[in-house]
Amino acid sequence: MRYTINKINKGEDELILNYKEKNPEVEAVLLFMDKRQRKLIGRKNDETIVFTPEEILYIEKVDNKTFVYTDDNEIQVEMSLYSIELFLDDESYFRCSKSMIINVNKVEMLKVCRRIGLMQHLSAVSISLFPVHTHRILGSF
Repeated sequence: MRYTINKINKGEDELILNYKEKNPEVEAVLLFMDKRQRKLIGRKNDETIVFTPEEILYIEKVDNKTFVYTDDNEIQVEMSLYSIELFLDDESYFRCSKSMIINVNKVEMLKVCRRIGLMQHLSAVSISLFPVHTHRILGSF
């Protein structure tokens, strides 16, 4: 497959894909293009918040409510963790426990303590520790 990349100075960014037949390379590019346009919707106080999967630090189920945490928001969504897991369908998101999904691209340090694993995310806003079942860590990384 041949690639052509052109930088433009004016106008809107555009991605064009020309192909004769769908093959695994074309499918991968189409999947990438489709994922970049996906959005999630949730509520914070009385506001509706629209965000992309890439903004997610982690997702947590607390008292039968699902919360998505980004760098600057705590957003309640009306989806189950299982539904979100299916929606994300990406190796960047890891179900580390029954009540939590993390974005592994945001993890800066991994520390295993005895039989309990801890994934630590350091952000400008907070320091968070995520309990992880050790067999899930060893099976995924």
